[in-house]
Amino acid sequence: MTLTPGSLVRPKNPILSDGRTTLRRFTLADAGAFAEIHRDPLNIKWTASVEAMEVHQAGELITGSVNAGWESGSYLRFAITEPADGGNQVVGTLSLQDVFTTHDGGSAGVGIKMLPSGRGTGAAQRAIELLQGFAFGTLGLEILHWRTTVGNDASSTLARRCGFELAAQIPGFGHVEARVADGLMFTQSRDQYHAGRRAAPVSAPAPATAVTAPATAVTAPATAATAPAATATATATATVSAPAPATAATSATAALELEPVVPAMGN
Repeated sequence: MTLTPGSLVRPKNPILSDGRTTLRRFTLADAGAFAEIHRDPLNIKWTASVEAMEVHQAGELITGSVNAGWESGSYLRFAITEPADGGNQVVGTLSLQDVFTTHDGGSAGVGIKMLPSGRGTGAAQRAIELLQGFAFGTLGLEILHWRTTVGNDASSTLARRCGFELAAQIPGFGHVEARVADGLMFTQSRDQYHAGRRAAPVSAPAPATAVTAPATAVTAPATAATAPAATATATATATVSAPAPATAATSATAALELEPVVPAMGN
């Protein structure tokens, strides 16, 4: 499927991969990992994750608000997976939030949370690079926003490493340990992204290719209080355009990446 900037049609079941890191939709089988992401102490500190989330609650979110976001196209949440024990395991989650479509392309916010097994491995940067290729290439968006909190140095470092630039420091726009704090807004435009790719050294790895096999659709109804009342099931499989080249992170400083604030049971 080829999308033009401003198109209201979006692939509802993309799988993006660079041969190591893969982004795909969550399924009900991922509920345990999804709950674990929320219960992680660093994610609780910086992203207001649900500390007491149970597996059944995570499953309700996956089949509820997460699936509904894909159907509406406004909230695209991926599972980040890496090879492990002969298969692939979830090491984090990455999303495009508040996707706003215009004739020229539109905008979205970037949110990411990692499990300890994915921190310091380069998985976060590889995942972001796959998402950038999808957002600026397949969806044709004009700009991405990255929100974090002053003091979350790992998040700021990762943002800069992936080509985002600091646009503003905003009083009271962040939070840490359930308290209001000053926030930072990083941005990257489509032109900046493509300029960065052209300036990449010739020794950079080959561009990532899209995997077209569909992820298993989840059909269980949503029952969480904050999940949408009706849940649409993914039925379309899309072939997405090639994302940005993936480059391994060379530092363990990207130990934690911040996800923008979202409703308590919807993140």
